[in-house]
Amino acid sequence: MFESIRVPSSYVLDYYSPLKKEAIGVISIPHSGEEVPKEFHQYLSGDVVAYNEDVDYKVGELIDIEMLRKLGVAIIISKIHRVAVDLNRPEETAVLFWEENTKGVKIRTSIVDAEKKEEMLQKYHRPYYSFLSSLLRELEQNNSNLSSSTTPIKRVSFVDLHSMPSHPTEYHLKLNPNQKMNRADFCISDLKGVTCVEEYINFIYEKLRNLSYKPVINDPYFGGNITKYFGYAGVGNFNTNTIQIEINRSIYMNEDKKTLNHGYANNLKNNLSNSLSELFTQFQ
Repeated sequence: MFESIRVPSSYVLDYYSPLKKEAIGVISIPHSGEEVPKEFHQYLSGDVVAYNEDVDYKVGELIDIEMLRKLGVAIIISKIHRVAVDLNRPEETAVLFWEENTKGVKIRTSIVDAEKKEEMLQKYHRPYYSFLSSLLRELEQNNSNLSSSTTPIKRVSFVDLHSMPSHPTEYHLKLNPNQKMNRADFCISDLKGVTCVEEYINFIYEKLRNLSYKPVINDPYFGGNITKYFGYAGVGNFNTNTIQIEINRSIYMNEDKKTLNHGYANNLKNNLSNSLSELFTQFQ
């Protein structure tokens, strides 16, 4: 499956194709990229430490990619830094969105003109969305072929995977001053019940809770542009069960030093991968 779909250039994303003929779902990781292409340098401060404050650090290493591929899950991981192109935002605001990082440190030094912005969208943002669209459309078509007059068409399983700071930053508190200061281990989002059936989000919530984690639903995040675009009856009109999962960075890394706690990270990788495997299998 997916053999006919053209993979974008390697500077945009890494793609891990399913290792079985019948694929059963897709995972997207759009914010862990750390590459800032040279064409963005003139618009940015050059302060890499400030850039990396908001990277979803090593999220691709928190899932067992080979196990999920053997199950039939396709995985795409962006290589582009979100300070250059933020893939979880619509085209209008995606390019060089961040004037400051979420702790208030200035990172953007000049504004990109309309012509250059269009070029950057064409090169980095649209390929990610186009590729995701192709994967999900083929899964939709496969589900449609398996349906009958008495069997409804199943929704395609899609998970958008992120990480979040353990405490809200200055930026987050400006957006919502009433949010909790200590965040849960996971925030699972579906735009408040819009992008998946209730059983889907409750399934992963219970799996994580039974592993002694503290998950919450739609708090403090409801889902970003990827959730809105690819979620059921969203902007792209896809027939999916789509959720966004935010992982509390404190449960797998040192947030100040930006380093993995390998013991915690390995334990999380095992638990999260098994939970996602069960989710995709249950709703294939």
